[in-house]
Amino acid sequence: DQAETVLLQLLRGAGMKGLAAMPEERALGSLKLLRPLLDVSREEIEVYARARGWSWVDDESNADTALRRNAVRHHLMPLLEDLFPGAAVTLAQAAAQFAESAVLLDALARQDGAAAIGPEGLPVARLKELDAARARNLLRHYLELHGIPIRRERLREALEQMLDAREDAQPVVDFGTATLRRFQGHVVLVQIKSTPKPPQDRIGGCSAGALSARHRRYSTSLFHVNPPAVDARTWPWQGEAELDLGAAGKLCFSAVVGQGVRLPARATVRLRVGGEKLRLDARQPTRTLKNLLREAAVPPWLRECLPLIYLDDRLAWAAEIGADAAFQAGPEEAGWLISWRKPG
Repeated sequence: DQAETVLLQLLRGAGMKGLAAMPEERALGSLKLLRPLLDVSREEIEVYARARGWSWVDDESNADTALRRNAVRHHLMPLLEDLFPGAAVTLAQAAAQFAESAVLLDALARQDGAAAIGPEGLPVARLKELDAARARNLLRHYLELHGIPIRRERLREALEQMLDAREDAQPVVDFGTATLRRFQGHVVLVQIKSTPKPPQDRIGGCSAGALSARHRRYSTSLFHVNPPAVDARTWPWQGEAELDLGAAGKLCFSAVVGQGVRLPARATVRLRVGGEKLRLDARQPTRTLKNLLREAAVPPWLRECLPLIYLDDRLAWAAEIGADAAFQAGPEEAGWLISWRKPG
């Protein structure tokens, strides 16, 4: 089995971990999968079983050479054994050496990662300091931390895009369930999550991938994107302490005096669609929310769709930015401190 696995993985262009073939033990969810007979040949097992009068069932599909593993077993392995006696044992030994090399590469990646990976992601400057092979090893480790496997060629392309793009560019590598991005000198993984079903009374829509939440785990960064449901865009607020926005998280309201946002008992929460404007200081001109978000260094995947609070059709407050000057509570006025609890 080990020899067959090594050959199959080699022909698939697998890396060190793939060429390590099957481990004697590995985690399987909350269980541990054990393979105690990997070093025992089929002949030895059959002799052992016959000596004890055991019977067994042969799976008919094992003879189907249309399956690649069976073709290797019935055609390629006998030829290799003829040309190189003990080939199966030699290949299994090679797998063990590949496994040791994979362990060393993982240890190096963890060492590099511990010194580089943080809440903001993986620093581009650190990747540029390393030689190409070591940088790829670190990026592979960063992706695998969050369950994103990647082939060598795709890994090379992703690293080149992250390092070689123009200074003002925002490169994106799409992995289907996640995207790799560069923002403020860091490589960041934005992982797409499934969307919970929203209440039936919500209307409107927003582009998939527009919502996200920062999630920190094991001192690494992982940004989750919750694609909003088609009918999740507008929510009425009637003075409650928490307003559930479904895939967009929650807004939390605390009543205060002399600060915060001056709101009546009713308001409307909408998601950002673009073109909004705010005047944060009465002595300053009105500015676009787009520019305010950029200056506040809000990541692009958060800018695309933020919770906004409206009174009638006038924007009073924007998540990550604050309240319009016209709605800021005075020294003796009642107000609301509002925080956005992002999903994830």
